Amino acid sequence: MNLREDIAPGGQGAGADLDHGFLARQCMGDAALEQEILGLFLREARRMRGEIARPGQSAAAIADTAHKLKGSALAVGAGALAADAARFEALCRSGGAAAERQAALARLQAAVDRVCSAITPPEPAV
Repeated sequence: MNLREDIAPGGQGAGADLDHGFLARQCMGDAALEQEILGLFLREARRMRGEIARPGQSAAAIADTAHKLKGSALAVGAGALAADAARFEALCRSGGAAAERQAALARLQAAVDRVCSAITPPEPAV
């Protein structure tokens, strides 16, 4: 079984960016609570995305931020994002090759962007 399948909430694979059913179950159907949690996640995910890419940090600090992002993603049902964060965290902690870390970072940033877009779809054109 691959990492995405192991880490995705409710057994969901890599197909969806956000498992709304998972979050609904976690919030016991409270739509207002879901929106509050998604709003908090959105703000924190964007903050952590920027923090991970900020120059001058130690690999340990970057790995710690990726670990926090993984936990946050799991809490809202973003299993694919959590898997990408876990992979990036592991590369940072193991001292993986710079090119491999850079590719994993780009993949992680794209995953954050996809989940954030799933939470806040673009405004319709007027």
